[in-house]
Amino acid sequence: MRLIVSTMKDEGPFILEWIAYYLFLGFDHFIICTNDCSDGTDAIIKRLQELGIASHIDNPGPWEFGPQASAYKHAMAHPKYAEAEWVMVCDADEFLDIKVGDHTLDALFDATPATDVYAFIWRL
Repeated sequence: MRLIVSTMKDEGPFILEWIAYYLFLGFDHFIICTNDCSDGTDAIIKRLQELGIASHIDNPGPWEFGPQASAYKHAMAHPKYAEAEWVMVCDADEFLDIKVGDHTLDALFDATPATDVYAFIWRL
């Protein structure tokens, strides 16, 4: 399984585009932690969970080390995390840009067969 872990708050208008993009790249599942949503983000993710695309984790405060650290701790304890061969952590406004082959994970993996960890940098 190729998994994305993300935290979200009020990302409702952008979730479906983000999910579709990462499905196209070759990711299989999403663990998405939400907190204090007021725009239906959590409802969208719960529906994606019903469809088997995502797993939703409610991450209400207070948090000892902030919402993201708490969310990642919950995500790493999720059964889907243990099943994953590849895990990427990213936000809902981040889109991985693969520059080889057909721009999918398979193309990236084919181009770098000896790699088992990737560090992606972001830019505006």
